[in-house]
Amino acid sequence: MEIKINGNPKSIPAETRTVKDILLLEGFVLPIKGIAVAVNEKLVPQSEWQLTEIQEQDRVDILTAFQGG
Repeated sequence: MEIKINGNPKSIPAETRTVKDILLLEGFVLPIKGIAVAVNEKLVPQSEWQLTEIQEQDRVDILTAFQGG
């Protein structure tokens, strides 16, 4: 399946179906904290990551929080 992650085209395995699957595929480790995810420019609450399915050509934006000034 072809999607975009942070604007970059990416081919992902067919069994990668949810936002949570995408995050694990991208190397995030459970529990995942300090992350915001949007699918097609719509914010997905963390409580819905395991339920929100990714479709062909979806755009997934992963934002990480960091401290700084």
